[in-house]
Amino acid sequence: MKQDLLEHKIVLPRILLAFAAGLLVSSLFLPIWQIQLTAPQYPEGLVLRIYAHKLAGDVDVINGLNHYIGMATLHTKDFIEFTVLPWLIIFLIAWQLLIIFINKKNWYLINAILFIVLAFICMGDFYRWEYNYGHNLNPEAPIQVPGMSYTPPLLGYKQLLNFGAFSIPDKGGWTYIGAGVLIVFSYLLVLQPKWLGFKKMQLAFKKDYAVVAVLFLISFSSCSQKPQPINYGKEACSFCKMTIMDKKFACAVVTQKGKNFHFDDMHCLLSYMQENKINVKDITVYVNDFLNEHNFLKAGESFFVKDSSLKTPMSGNIAAFSSQTQAQQYIQQHGGSSINFSQLITP
Repeated sequence: MKQDLLEHKIVLPRILLAFAAGLLVSSLFLPIWQIQLTAPQYPEGLVLRIYAHKLAGDVDVINGLNHYIGMATLHTKDFIEFTVLPWLIIFLIAWQLLIIFINKKNWYLINAILFIVLAFICMGDFYRWEYNYGHNLNPEAPIQVPGMSYTPPLLGYKQLLNFGAFSIPDKGGWTYIGAGVLIVFSYLLVLQPKWLGFKKMQLAFKKDYAVVAVLFLISFSSCSQKPQPINYGKEACSFCKMTIMDKKFACAVVTQKGKNFHFDDMHCLLSYMQENKINVKDITVYVNDFLNEHNFLKAGESFFVKDSSLKTPMSGNIAAFSSQTQAQQYIQQHGGSSINFSQLITP
């Protein structure tokens, strides 16, 4: 009887599915798509970021502009997709892990077809949303251009009045696409066509299930973003341009695209955010631990002390601690007052 159960020695397709599952996990947390808008009055541009579960970016500004041309306002709660899509991705993650352990040739084919079909359905729904959004205009809008519609491009660039709209996948979209490539390629490896240049694969791993599990974890953890090391004594602060010297007060901003900006103290970081009108939701802020200068802390999870006796490089007079106990101990010994990150970023 012909068996379609693959030999456990042929483990590479399952390794690819483990990586694919890890990439799908990252797409749950990273923005999947972005629409960038540029115009003379907005030289830095506006961006609408679409996550699996929400809208983010310059949503309020875009809604304010759309009011003038009669387009509907955007609110996460108005889209059922933001409820369905996370569960769809979770299903695909579980499906990859199931196929890894079932390990049957026909299931690799079903997996590839299912992923492609769902991808086309999602893109079709996205286009339907864009079309309705750009065509169903309020007839009483302050600005009306006969025959004009404002459907953003599904992919690529389109001019909409004085705005240029550029629609592309965001980080989560690229990881989703990467997962699809791995899923399709895993099926091709199972078939082992001659054009791939493989002879019959005999990749022997006695503990292949453990290998797959470890690689899944690695692929998931590799998606996290951390600040790059600061080159103390040589690197300039991104705001004041002074050389960053004191490790106790240095801090960093990491954008959603992974770009790093380093600062010599919290005063410069806050000034930079205010001057460039940066939404804290679009970045991750890291601060050096006052008691451990080699440890970067997420600002939202840190405990701050503001004390005029702290001699910080730009007179921010703010130190970060990894625990509330450490912050209180400092206050008891040296004075100052506790403050949280939300209070710091509030004008």
